[in-house]
Amino acid sequence: MEIGSSVVIYFIKAAIGILLAIPTFLGTTTVGRLSMVVAGVVILCFTVFTIWAIVETSDTGDLFQIRRDHIEYNAETRDVVTAGEVAIQWTTLLNTLFFKFKGMNNASVFGGEVQNPARSYARAIAYTCLLILFTYLVPMTAGIVSDALPWFLLDRDSFPSFAYFVGGKFLRTLIQIASCCGSAGMCMAALHVKTFLVSGMAENRLVPKVLAKRSTKFQSPRNAALLTLVLMLALINLDFDSMLTMTNAYSAAVQLVIIAAIIKLRRELPYIARPTKVPGGIPVLYVIAVAPTFMFGYITFYALSNMVSAILMVAFFVPGVVYAGYRFYFRRSLA
Repeated sequence: MEIGSSVVIYFIKAAIGILLAIPTFLGTTTVGRLSMVVAGVVILCFTVFTIWAIVETSDTGDLFQIRRDHIEYNAETRDVVTAGEVAIQWTTLLNTLFFKFKGMNNASVFGGEVQNPARSYARAIAYTCLLILFTYLVPMTAGIVSDALPWFLLDRDSFPSFAYFVGGKFLRTLIQIASCCGSAGMCMAALHVKTFLVSGMAENRLVPKVLAKRSTKFQSPRNAALLTLVLMLALINLDFDSMLTMTNAYSAAVQLVIIAAIIKLRRELPYIARPTKVPGGIPVLYVIAVAPTFMFGYITFYALSNMVSAILMVAFFVPGVVYAGYRFYFRRSLA
């Protein structure tokens, strides 16, 4: 069904956004339980798809092909023939990979609400990395070897098409349900994390203290949640690719700031108790900082080369600088 009105489309998106924001107002326990349900549905549906696609395996040669300048597809034999120079879309690849794996540091936001975080976080991060790898690589590999679609046509919406050619309408419906659940879970989790980030900043007087106020029943930072929801609704109609480069650039900058803060704390407070430690000390921390530094430079340059993402970066950066300057001047005037 096609919806012609952009206004109607916006309000439908806004209604979905508001619906997905409700768990944040109901507290971390609610979000955690819903996330487990979503993960279970996604894993179950894609397991069915993977097994079905592997049974239909007909061509494993596509796994070893590389994108080149000239690509031809024979619809009768379902063979892909490539020629010319290697034409891997590195920017898209790096942005996508960074988007999938970024945000592990957000787990620290809930450190005060987790029992034995040193043990729980280490295991949770390991499981999460493995799940990200397996839930993408295994189903995608199974879909490619089934030869249902030529690999060079794959994009973020390919799995339902894969499923239709592999198992018909039933399998496509399963994958559509899983895709909707996965997108909803990501949105719900992102909103919850950003809410607690804003609340934590308010508790440390980096933003107005009113944003730290919590619900007495659910202990959720409702004012921070409302602000995050309003910002999300304001940006909900923007193009995903423009948002991807902008958020990746900011996220890479955050990783650098976190690593710099860790190094600074290691130098100034070397003997404080730490539940987890980076093996190798400060030299290893410098080595770890190399990849985020490269990603930050590359992604930021690419983001600034696009008009929409550049405007978004400036629009979010300038208010923060102005507020930080105001806070600095205000504190100096009190001294």
